[in-house]
Amino acid sequence: MGEPARSLGLGLEEFWAFEGEPDTRYELFGGEILAMNQPTIRHAALQMSLGRELLRALDGRCEVLGPIGVYCEATGEAFGPDVVVICEPAAYDKVRGRALINPSAIFEILSPSTSRIDTHDKLPAYKTIASLSEYVLISQKKKLIQVHRRVKGGWVMDPLSSGSFRVCAAEISVDAVYERIDKSPLLTG
Repeated sequence: MGEPARSLGLGLEEFWAFEGEPDTRYELFGGEILAMNQPTIRHAALQMSLGRELLRALDGRCEVLGPIGVYCEATGEAFGPDVVVICEPAAYDKVRGRALINPSAIFEILSPSTSRIDTHDKLPAYKTIASLSEYVLISQKKKLIQVHRRVKGGWVMDPLSSGSFRVCAAEISVDAVYERIDKSPLLTG
């Protein structure tokens, strides 16, 4: 994430009213509006590969969405995850009705500039969303997927570099997510 675009203490209404650069995505974190960096080609390819695998595995039982706003009502923060899965009818924030409040699974593809925030800072906010069953972090640097899963009494984290993981009762292959990314001569950037 870049530098704050607006100062501390902002809420969702101010966030929606904020008009930043037209081609820039923003998140509301800790009362600040933060500009998101443009994704790398590897990031974009992983996002598409993950989306393809989720669509195949979920087979219409849930919807797979690209970058879309997610609002954490308990913390007042709004994020734009890379991929979101919803398995119930979409519910939105009460301010403008633009950010989901009931994601079933959230996926972030880690970037050098956002890794710490995605790994440590967003997790407590996401844990407050009652509908969320999985928060999945995907490395760009190496084949590594961290699945944070809600279990009775809390959350557990499983780091995976092979095999498969379950999301919304669907099996996703780690190898399938990375397969084209690791083999394509077009994605060397």
